[in-house]
Amino acid sequence: GCSPVISNCQFNNNRAAPGSGLGYGGSIIVIGGEPVIENCSFNGNVAFKGGALAVFNDAHVSVNQCQFDANNCSDIASNNLGGAIYVENSTLNMNGGRISGGTVAYQGSGLFAEGSSVDFNGVEFLDNHSSESGGAVQIANGYLNAAGMVLTGNSCISGGGGGLYCDSSTLSLTNSLFANNQSGVLGGGLLALNASGKIENNLFLENTATSGGGLMVVAADAFLVRNNIIKDNHGNGMLAVGELMSADFNNVVGNLPSNFGNNPAGAHDLSLDPLFVNAAAGDFGLAQFSPCVDAGQQDSSCQDPDGSRADMGLLGGPSSNFVAPSKVTGAALADLGAGEIRLTWDSSPEENIQHYVVYRDTAAIFVPTALRAVATVEHPATSFDDQPPFDCYYLVAAVDENGYSSGYSERVYTSAQVTAAGGESTPWVLAITGVVPNPFN
Repeated sequence: GCSPVISNCQFNNNRAAPGSGLGYGGSIIVIGGEPVIENCSFNGNVAFKGGALAVFNDAHVSVNQCQFDANNCSDIASNNLGGAIYVENSTLNMNGGRISGGTVAYQGSGLFAEGSSVDFNGVEFLDNHSSESGGAVQIANGYLNAAGMVLTGNSCISGGGGGLYCDSSTLSLTNSLFANNQSGVLGGGLLALNASGKIENNLFLENTATSGGGLMVVAADAFLVRNNIIKDNHGNGMLAVGELMSADFNNVVGNLPSNFGNNPAGAHDLSLDPLFVNAAAGDFGLAQFSPCVDAGQQDSSCQDPDGSRADMGLLGGPSSNFVAPSKVTGAALADLGAGEIRLTWDSSPEENIQHYVVYRDTAAIFVPTALRAVATVEHPATSFDDQPPFDCYYLVAAVDENGYSSGYSERVYTSAQVTAAGGESTPWVLAITGVVPNPFN
């Protein structure tokens, strides 16, 4: 195989399948080699497999910032696979771009991959439809590493995986949006059978299926489902089963007829309104009082970019497009005398901070909701005076002009050694508790 660079080209209305005959790669077929395809558009191309692009024979293909629109297989019958892209026993790396409007394919109307390794980074799959399974994407006997994907409005009729179907494959899925996808049977947003891997920090919103409306995972090996928000799906929210399945620290809420079907919730799962900043406008950042802030699993491998505990949802975790202010630091308490204390913290470094929220509770571990907020302090002030009627814990979060909430400060407690306002040590109250800077365990 050869390794050309194909850039800034348009491929329109080409066909590699005369009538209903065999044909591969309506515009481009790759057999071996390491070609790069960049800044190209593919429109209205047709083939038996891979309406626009087909990849074979251990090829390593990079597709960067390309648009695939209304590419199709030649029929919806069995073995018409990969309306836009078909990959077999090869490697595909796809960065940015879009695959949309595929309507003729048996499986994988956007992409079908068999025995291959596929990497997606920031790829959109919009309004693709297959007659059997994998409305947008189907991966069989291979590997998928996907981050920052958007899958909306995709569907399949008689099989599973309205957005994505992984069959006997290893899956790593992070920071991706599955919204308004539909399956006639299983897994409206996602279906993974005989799978291994992880699904972490994603949003499954308003997807539909007979069962597993948001997602369905049947694990054959170790599988981790954590830090996701699964909201308002139909056909139940999440079904995740298997002897080596670990599904916990997710917010599963508002799904019909139930959040978990017949399966139990994880010990640390939530079922609370995530309080997005503006979901109607596609802004899924976490607002003031969101229960999903710092609510992901306590694990250094999945922390937010600012080093705080992971937020749940699309914009949390180490590889996220992190829009929240950095966590508040430097929380400390001082005794002012006569039962009054002063809580102080460091000024947040971001220029667009609007205010800080102070939370208080008698429990060391609590969810900082609106009911536990005792003060709003306008930036640039960084202190709050209080006369608590009981020993209690405090947390502080910053909120910026866009409405995004930061992670929480260290929690501080009014029953320990403290430096008095005059600088001397006093035994009455107050200190950082020396535990992790997070209210959830």
